Amino acid sequence: MLHYPYLTSCGAPSPNAVAKAGWIGLTTCHSRGDMFKAILEGNAYQMEWLGQEAEKVGREPINKLIVVGGGAKNKHWLQIKADVSGFELQHPNLSEETLLGAALMAGVGSGVYASFEHALPPIEAQVYMPDPLRHAQYRSIFENGFARFRPLLLDYDMWLSQQ
Repeated sequence: MLHYPYLTSCGAPSPNAVAKAGWIGLTTCHSRGDMFKAILEGNAYQMEWLGQEAEKVGREPINKLIVVGGGAKNKHWLQIKADVSGFELQHPNLSEETLLGAALMAGVGSGVYASFEHALPPIEAQVYMPDPLRHAQYRSIFENGFARFRPLLLDYDMWLSQQ
């Protein structure tokens, strides 16, 4: 089952203010647990789409992400994101990751530090590695399901908003 996570529109990489959430393949055989997992997977597929676009713009593959914020506290979601993307995910063991990142950027930007490598203190992190078998399964679902239906659903949302 697929979930499209657009409850309040679709943001990057292709903003669509009228995008709607949706389910494909939902049956009476699915449990609440299945639906919750599909929500996590749908968000991970959205991250994969964003990652693919970032790789095109940056012209380099992404191999690792440092993840922060409230959602990064859900270890099951992080493992799903690692499995979907094929990226290594690192979650720093800090309470204020975003604040530290902003301070480090200011330090590098103002010349206090020569580079981010010089600015960043050693930080322990929880690492989530993708499982190759699950990654292959998710890759197939992403390419043959999520990516294939996404443009059709977004077109439908545009049509619906004009009615």
